[in-house]
Amino acid sequence: MSETATETAPAGTDDFQQQLLSVGTLMHKLSRDPKHRKEVLRLLKAADPSIPMPELDLEETAAAKADEKVAPLAEQLKGVLTEFSKLKTDIARERWRQETGLDEDELVEVETLAKEVGITKAETAVDYWRNKQLLGTPRGSRRNRTADQYLTELSKINPRNQAALKGAAFQQADRVLKEMRGRRMAG
Repeated sequence: MSETATETAPAGTDDFQQQLLSVGTLMHKLSRDPKHRKEVLRLLKAADPSIPMPELDLEETAAAKADEKVAPLAEQLKGVLTEFSKLKTDIARERWRQETGLDEDELVEVETLAKEVGITKAETAVDYWRNKQLLGTPRGSRRNRTADQYLTELSKINPRNQAALKGAAFQQADRVLKEMRGRRMAG
């Protein structure tokens, strides 16, 4: 550093020598101060990268090795935290399932129904599901054999033939009455 300063300034001036000495003294004071030491060392390293700076090199090497050791542990911790969060959710879900008295299949039905309908509260979803179960699902009643016969006969009759339609209706009424009487006597 002193070689560069003497090359650029006129040699032999007392004023320049005094300035050079004060800058050197200031740099020495700053390098001894713990707050500014690393900044001064970095500045010197930037000015001449070939200068060995063991303090800086040691810090960079230690930081790189620490990052190398910590990175896999950080990934492992992230996986453990994810698994912990999932287990916590599963435990809360199981506890809530037991509190509501639902079995696993019913709980899946409630969750599916809540998603389809857009219900966000769990209790509301269970109430809605239970009320829907009470109503049941409508299903068609079975037709008996005589009703099928009657429909077959009607399909064969011309709709404009009133007398034939009337006769088929009376025959069906007669069959229904006989069937009801037979049930009454059997029961």
